[in-house]
Amino acid sequence: MDEERQLRILIIEDSETQRVILRHILEKEGWLVVSSSSAEEALDMLMTPKESDLPDLFIIDYNMPGIEGDELCRRLKLNIYTRSIPILVLISENGEDTETYALNSGADDYLPKYTEDEIFVLHVRSLLRKARKPKLLLGVGSPFFQRSRILVVDKDPDYLDFLENSFKEDGMQITRSTECTKNAETLLAEKFDCILIGMNETSSDEYELCKKIMDLRPSLDDPAVVLVLMSHETREDMTRALEAGADDFVARTSDVSIIKARMIALLRRKFIQEDNQRIFEELKRKELEVERSRIEKAAAEAKAVLAEKLLITVEQLEDEIDERKKMERQIKKYSRELERSNKELEAFAYVASHDLQEPLRAISSYLQLVEKRYKEKIDEKGKDFINRAVNGARRMQEMINDLLIYSRITTRARSFERCSFEAIIDRALANLSAAIERNNVQITRDPMPELICDEAQVIRLFQNLISNAIKFCDKKSPEIQ
Repeated sequence: MDEERQLRILIIEDSETQRVILRHILEKEGWLVVSSSSAEEALDMLMTPKESDLPDLFIIDYNMPGIEGDELCRRLKLNIYTRSIPILVLISENGEDTETYALNSGADDYLPKYTEDEIFVLHVRSLLRKARKPKLLLGVGSPFFQRSRILVVDKDPDYLDFLENSFKEDGMQITRSTECTKNAETLLAEKFDCILIGMNETSSDEYELCKKIMDLRPSLDDPAVVLVLMSHETREDMTRALEAGADDFVARTSDVSIIKARMIALLRRKFIQEDNQRIFEELKRKELEVERSRIEKAAAEAKAVLAEKLLITVEQLEDEIDERKKMERQIKKYSRELERSNKELEAFAYVASHDLQEPLRAISSYLQLVEKRYKEKIDEKGKDFINRAVNGARRMQEMINDLLIYSRITTRARSFERCSFEAIIDRALANLSAAIERNNVQITRDPMPELICDEAQVIRLFQNLISNAIKFCDKKSPEIQ
């Protein structure tokens, strides 16, 4: 994945409030967030996306009307273009067995809906880090199916016995070790699909081993995923495990079914990535074969055409070339005109949608003020008219917001000119007059110089800054200098 590209997260959550909260948390971390109110809407969005539009992470509400979260997970994992994208499922805190069901449906991780923000961000960052890892080229003849090979490292022999017996019930091949200080190359002499490392709260040997395994990963053809079994599921331990490079972590006191589900989720993702690579390599090989056949066929046809056209004069060929060049020039001309027209349309959409917001809010505010102050003088029909107008303004606000989001994607700045900073501030304050009056805002300013700038963009900049200052101020009468 291109390290320079902004990472995209798709939130699928039917609660608008929850979507807004999650978007606020994630966008503060610098991630690009897209949201959907239902699984059906999300599937429509993913019908024919460009490769660059595919998200790097899905965050899915487990309980939704229509297609539920577990069914959506399964559908995403069955699609060749989305199956390797990590999935984080949000569950209700009082849901019985929801954790196991979420992981078994294909999710890579789960969290209760109202998890502390810092813990939530840690889990998201861990999944995105896995999403950024390059795909590994699999060797020719790699098996399509195999028994999972598990290395369990823990200083407690009794706990090793317990895990070995539990995993063998599922047909897994288990290798065990009590030597956390053993050389990582020695431990990885055999190939493993997953490594479980039991952490000891009084020792740092396990974390060092985890780091060494991570350092060896780039040199391995088929690196294992790492699951850390922590003594305590504290924020410090989780941060330490992630910094050591672990793919996931779980408390060693958890029920063995939870540990299995966590491990299976990691293995499922690993195997899906390997299967994806096989599929894409096979498709690439077939595409090359088809292209080779097409070129050979085209070459044979070209030879036949050349043989048939030996009687065509040089003058006729030159006329044909001139006509084609003329058509190409026309196409380039039309393309430039279309590009210019699109840019003007995008710029207009941005300006119109952004600058109309405050006047529209003012209309809505004054209508509500009329209803409040003259309530006794307005009959029921008049109140109904006011309500209809307010609702219409609200719907128009939503449409303007949608238009603004669209226009921000491609709008470009215009050329810079000398502008009055005083006039810019006056214009921004005029656009925000309703909000300033409504919140009893006191605004003072020093003498302002002239600027070399794009006036419209700077007006919007200061309009947004002042609007945010008003919106996020706790004082009843905000003061802005």
